[in-house]
Amino acid sequence: MFRSSLALVVALLLAPPIGAADSLVGQVVFPAKPMVPVRDGEGDILLQWEVTAGVVLRETTDRIELRHSQRPGAAQGWVKKSDVVLAADAVWHYSRELRADPDSIWAYRNRAIAYTMFREHEKALRDLTQVVRIDPNDPIGYIARGNAYLEKPDFDAAISDFSHAIKLDPKMATARYGRGRAWETRSEWDKALADYDAAIKLDPTYVDSFIGRGNAWLSKREYDKAVDDYTEGIRLDPKYALAYRNRSGAWSAKGDYKKTIADCDVAIKLEPGSPLGYTRRGNAKILIGDLVGAEDDLRRAVKLDPTNDECHNDLGVALRRAGKLDEAIAAYSEALRLNPKYVRALFNRGDARLTAKDYVGAIADYDAVIAIDPNEVDAFNDRGVAWERKGDLTKALADYTSAVQLNAKNPRSYRNRAGLYFQKGQYGKASADYEKAIELDPKVASSYSALAEILAGAPDSELRDGARAVKMGQKACELSDWKNPIYLSYLAAAYAEDGDFKKAIQYQKQALEFPEFEKYAAWGKARIKDYEAEVPYRIAVPQM
Repeated sequence: MFRSSLALVVALLLAPPIGAADSLVGQVVFPAKPMVPVRDGEGDILLQWEVTAGVVLRETTDRIELRHSQRPGAAQGWVKKSDVVLAADAVWHYSRELRADPDSIWAYRNRAIAYTMFREHEKALRDLTQVVRIDPNDPIGYIARGNAYLEKPDFDAAISDFSHAIKLDPKMATARYGRGRAWETRSEWDKALADYDAAIKLDPTYVDSFIGRGNAWLSKREYDKAVDDYTEGIRLDPKYALAYRNRSGAWSAKGDYKKTIADCDVAIKLEPGSPLGYTRRGNAKILIGDLVGAEDDLRRAVKLDPTNDECHNDLGVALRRAGKLDEAIAAYSEALRLNPKYVRALFNRGDARLTAKDYVGAIADYDAVIAIDPNEVDAFNDRGVAWERKGDLTKALADYTSAVQLNAKNPRSYRNRAGLYFQKGQYGKASADYEKAIELDPKVASSYSALAEILAGAPDSELRDGARAVKMGQKACELSDWKNPIYLSYLAAAYAEDGDFKKAIQYQKQALEFPEFEKYAAWGKARIKDYEAEVPYRIAVPQM
């Protein structure tokens, strides 16, 4: 979406005239002159468009329908093509206007918005500082500069500018809304809510204030309140695609993926040139198992915005879920080419490489995550898994221990280390880690089953406890609805250690009935013979 300064210069030199493009739909445009009339379908003037960019929704031979964010007034309407300038031409156009009138606030503000689009934040701030210099008593200049500081980002400076605008005009809803956004970016949700509340009180028709407040509620996990605010935004402006997209996020958080997809359908219809609706809908389809539909949506998103690292990453997720590992790794790699420090893509590519048994590549990806954030517990856990599968148990143990040290309340770290201790025959240490994992996360069946095996079959009699092994084995089976034959086998071993060989035989036979237990059938049948001879199960000590 964004281009470098050099690419921008090239775009400005090569940009076609406004009417020459194959289609303007989805493109960003600016007002070519002050006070561009925006009309409804009947030709009546809705407002005079002076500042902010707009997105083209539809076009005819000589007119375009666009959506803009200028307040107050309708956010959508028709303008003449001759009255707009493409975003690629905007800096050149407004620079020409400023040569003719060096104090044109209109030109400075629009050029600043264009600079911001292309991430030229310092240039945008210089232009908006000129606006404040020309008219230091106009709150709109401070609001515009506050928005630019948000994009830079410099949240303290943004809050200062919005607060100054509020001081100049306490009744300006846009200043309260802007400061609410600044608080939101700093995760100060209650302060954000207070400013959004004030903005709505000042202007109950200000759609973006409802969207902002919905975002804050969503961040606070108040999903119903978020839905209510987005819904009010949609009532006020039924053609606002952002409101539908954001409400789809709230539905997704509530687990209602059908409504998520329905809102995305509307958003895509309203803004077919935006990748965001396709991305959100594609991710929802992943969650409901429609991997073909998800891949289709996410490929469309990538086509619409090929420089968006998140689109490539999300496509990778869909491809990996579909078992297309090579294509998934390629998608993650493209996301990382665009953003080499994209941690989520590094994790995802590492996980895909791990699944593909490319342990060296997976370790390299987890190394990169740790280099970016040395306190990232999951990276140590995942790298430990890669080392373990590669056969280097020493390095795996070091990583799991680092994970435990970084966060002593992460149950996964204890489970991973316990499994490694078990492999090394250190059953006392394994038992202690499984106990800790159960304490931190009592809903994971595998921890109970593994502990039951140690309590039932450890070579060291001091570690064995048949009665407690039965309790652990029963809990594992309860959590898995008695449908896991491995857990049933270790429950059988627990009963054998507790002296109830009849139940040991019963549960081992039950495990043998599962088709997926076929590869362990010989082991299971040998256990039954032992239990019939009243010989309990013993773990075979590994030969290291």
